[in-house]
Amino acid sequence: MILQKLLFPDPGICSRVRMYYKGDNLTVLMGDEACIIPKGEILSTHTYFNSFSVGKWRKYTIVSNLSLRLRLQGEFSLRLRHACKMNNKIRDIVIGEKHVCMENTGDVTMPISMEENSGVYYFELKALCEDARFLGGAYETKMDPACVADVKLAIGICTFRREPYVAHNMQVLRTHILENPESPLYQKLEVFISDNGKTLDPSLQTEQIHLFPNRNLGGAGGFTRAMIEIMKSSKEKHFTHLMLMDDDIRLNPDSLLRTYTLLCLLKPEHRDAFIGGHMLKIDAANIQSEAADHWDIVTHHPVKYNYDLEKLEFIIKNEIEDSVNYLSWWYCCMPINVVSENNLPLPIFIKRDDIEYGLRNGKKFITLNGICVWHEAFEYKYATYLEYYYFRNMCIMNARHRLSMT
Repeated sequence: MILQKLLFPDPGICSRVRMYYKGDNLTVLMGDEACIIPKGEILSTHTYFNSFSVGKWRKYTIVSNLSLRLRLQGEFSLRLRHACKMNNKIRDIVIGEKHVCMENTGDVTMPISMEENSGVYYFELKALCEDARFLGGAYETKMDPACVADVKLAIGICTFRREPYVAHNMQVLRTHILENPESPLYQKLEVFISDNGKTLDPSLQTEQIHLFPNRNLGGAGGFTRAMIEIMKSSKEKHFTHLMLMDDDIRLNPDSLLRTYTLLCLLKPEHRDAFIGGHMLKIDAANIQSEAADHWDIVTHHPVKYNYDLEKLEFIIKNEIEDSVNYLSWWYCCMPINVVSENNLPLPIFIKRDDIEYGLRNGKKFITLNGICVWHEAFEYKYATYLEYYYFRNMCIMNARHRLSMT
């Protein structure tokens, strides 16, 4: 079973090579999903998308065995490494090494211990011949199918006149998941869009993408409409999880696949967890605006703000779990049983609705390197009229949850 596919840059999603692979003089062929490594050079995956969060996979899931499978052509020195934070420093050591010689293209597998309880695994490939090629691979596990939970996802989107974003993201979903029989999420995912502006092209609708023209009831009303429609549909389609997602994001389809795999393998005691996606800046794709949030009565505090995810230091820091008490709805997945007719968002139009709902229902929150969306930074979206909603809804939340400044 594939836990995490090794990804390549994609111009339609993220083309920053150093978010995927690092090394001097590498030739990364995006369309062909291949990398040519000159003799003597090293390809490394101490990167945001292709390192493996061993600590979190061990803590939250039933995974007990792990292997790295690589598709290669040529002669290589393969090194497996473990990096974590220890005594306020980065500890980065070699935990396995293998010589590989593949005259023709083929797969090589390396078993990995699941004993580490923090940090990330990554690998290095040193080319020992000319024109050595790396052609992808995955982190995998052997799993009894009876132990894998049956997961079915429903995405709820609230939109107001964001037609280009929504159309692009729906096309990404159709290409990579909804109309791709090779995807593990094929026939395991549907989308429910509350169209508050009533401006979306009806042709976006398919058997898996459902449009609902809605009054302009703000984010709270729009997401509530999506939740209600998902609950209605779930009586027949039996969704297990609901994902709330902003309309003005650039979607990473592999985030959905990693979320799905994580949900399938959660330990029973963690199946009530909310899964969140990191928010990366749409105009600076390697910069993380925030990983999650903490509300402290007066305002929200972004957790892991302004991280440069091309640096190993911040990839490791992302693995450390800070105090989080809600996940924002640019990418927030929750068990479907959280939502009911008597447990919907407060009708507060805009702002803080996701905070209040998270404070009310969230118990555990999981984020993972590689699960993300790209979003316009909030400092670019500020308007003075929003102060009214910020302050009013802060008072509502603090009263609702008996929070006090004294």
